[in-house]
Amino acid sequence: MKYLLLTLITLSSFTLMGCKKTKTVLIKSNLVTCEGVSTQKCMEYQLKGEDSWQLFYGEIEGFTYEEGYKYELEVDVEKVANPPADGSSLKYSLKEVLKKEKDLAMISMLTASNELKETQEKNNPLAVYDSHTRGYHYTLTVYDTYATVLKEYKGTPRKVTVEATVIDELKKIIENVSVDKIGTYEAPTKKRYYDGAPITTIAIFRKGEKFTSQAFDGGFPPKALEVLVNKVLSLSAEK
Repeated sequence: MKYLLLTLITLSSFTLMGCKKTKTVLIKSNLVTCEGVSTQKCMEYQLKGEDSWQLFYGEIEGFTYEEGYKYELEVDVEKVANPPADGSSLKYSLKEVLKKEKDLAMISMLTASNELKETQEKNNPLAVYDSHTRGYHYTLTVYDTYATVLKEYKGTPRKVTVEATVIDELKKIIENVSVDKIGTYEAPTKKRYYDGAPITTIAIFRKGEKFTSQAFDGGFPPKALEVLVNKVLSLSAEK
């Protein structure tokens, strides 16, 4: 009985080992749009020695992809016993990075694309918080993927990274602001009239059109704009 059990275990081990294969794959230097459960970005790969490129929807365990680089990888491929309905029946694990080569043409294209996107965003902000008085200037501009902080008149803005989830929250708040009324809300305090507070405005943009509030004291926005102002300010550690 013990011998039979040992034999079965040994056979099972060899069967499992037989399911794992080592392959050499080539990975392109750019991601492409693909359709899985939803629209996503996929790598394109090719088994070394083959001519056709295929979309890779999953991930390679232990491998971190960096766009702009071409790869030659040695990977272990094994069958998944009970794959999920929307998942692959194969598991890929990195064994070794054989080559990683910079694709200068692709990196140049990616850089140009990012610069173009940034230029387009500069012309289409989501919101602008502007606050100033004698000797003080502060402008926080929020775009679709980042924000900029300007602390002096005609100075150089500092870029601030903003999480996509926070931008989405801001967009929802902006959607609920009545553009017809934003310029009618009166400030609750008047300290700005005697330099007791900076003169401040908040502006939002819809389809390229700008809608600006009346001036209010910095730190004391109209009640109807309080949520909007606080969310915009929360995007930067500096207020």
